[in-house]
Amino acid sequence: MENNTENTAQKVQKIADIIDIVYNFIDLLEEENEAIEDGNMDIVKELSDQKIHIANIYRSHVAYVIKNRDYVKELESEEKDELKEASLQLDELIKENAKLLEVKMNVTESVIDTIVNYSKKHNELNSTSYSSKGHFSEQDNNKNAISINKEL
Repeated sequence: MENNTENTAQKVQKIADIIDIVYNFIDLLEEENEAIEDGNMDIVKELSDQKIHIANIYRSHVAYVIKNRDYVKELESEEKDELKEASLQLDELIKENAKLLEVKMNVTESVIDTIVNYSKKHNELNSTSYSSKGHFSEQDNNKNAISINKEL
């Protein structure tokens, strides 16, 4: 009987841990989403390792919940409601985070494409080179390399 009580206590603690992890993940995503909206990519970069770490912990705890569905059904309604509410909030933040990151990547890609296209056109109009015989002539500018600062 003592083993069953201990097992139940472990399960109750596991659910409490899951709820804490969900709220920590929520806090992190709220901070990251705000940083993305503000264009503060330094903060986003700082949070990325934390995000990966907490996502892995969350994933392992969700696997526990899936494996122990019967126990979750037996939870007090208050615990069940809190877990459900926190999970729904986390789900919404994950969707918002994905959208914000996608928009940021698309904008960055668009800026880079604009710079590359301008550079190609400018290079095409203004570049010359020496021919194989040493004469000064127009260059085939379609093969020129263009680099962009990684800070973009």
